[in-house]
This record gives sequence, C-alpha cells and structure tokens, in this order.
Amino acid sequence: MEKTVMRAIEGNEKAFRQLLYQHEAQMYRMAYIYVQHEQDALDVVQESALKAHQKLTTLQAPAHFTTWLTRIVINTAHDFLRKRGRMTYVDYDDLPEPVHIEEPTQLILADVLRVLSPQEKDVIILRFYYDYTISQTAEMLRLKLGTTKTILYRALQKLRNEMEASE
Repeated sequence: MEKTVMRAIEGNEKAFRQLLYQHEAQMYRMAYIYVQHEQDALDVVQESALKAHQKLTTLQAPAHFTTWLTRIVINTAHDFLRKRGRMTYVDYDDLPEPVHIEEPTQLILADVLRVLSPQEKDVIILRFYYDYTISQTAEMLRLKLGTTKTILYRALQKLRNEMEASE
C-alpha cells in the first residue's frame, strides 16, 4: 500500500482513487457512527475524501495513511455535527456492520455508551470497534499515549459503573 500512497502523493489520480476504494467502507462506518444518518455519513465521506486529496502532500509517513485518513474522517464528522449544533452517536445495534455480540448485551451497551464524553467515545470506538492498539488510537486522536490510556481507563470505569447500575 505504501507504493500506492507514494504514487498518489506524486499526483497519480488513479492511485488516489484506488486508496479511497480500499478505505471507503471503513470511512463510511466511522462517519455513520458519528452522524447516524446514511446520507450525512456519505456527505462526511465525500468531504473527507476531498480534504484528503487536498492535503495528501502533507502526509509525512506513507505507512500511516490509514491512520491519517481515519483522523480526517473523525475531524470531518465532528465539524459536521458542530455545524448542525449537536453531537450524537448511533446506537450500536443500528450500525451498518454491527459488533457481533449477543443481542441483550448489545442493547445494554448502546444505552451505556451514552454516558461517555465524545473524546471517550472516540477512544472506545477506535480501540474496541476497530481494534486499533492504544498507540494507534493515540496517534489518530493526536493525543499522548499516557493521555489516551487515562481516557480509556476513565471510559471503562464509567462503562463498568453504568453496567453495574443497569443490572
């Protein structure tokens, strides 16, 4: 993939389209988690693709293209929601490709996630839904590793407390 990224950085439009094609499903899922609406998610993906194309030459490490692109999608989704005046998150049982867990647990999880701040949700989504490492999550969110660990710990504590309260 690094060779394709390098060709795209050098101005090869076909290579850039290939990269977008490889990442479009992930971009859509990430956008949908934030905006909860199919058309809005598509708008976020389109805006993210445009931003990525415009800023492609600023990518310093081609090996980190996926991380860089994911960060653009998250920022674009946040901007979209800020412009709309609210930040909402989808119920996890409504995701296009839902997490494969038992139905009762899934319903409880959707309710419990509402107690998290947007930053805590970002960390939880990247760490557990997309299975990124703590280091990758920190890099995507442009946070220090220690800060990311603290946010994750705090979010897990909130989730644990909320789960205990719902039992």
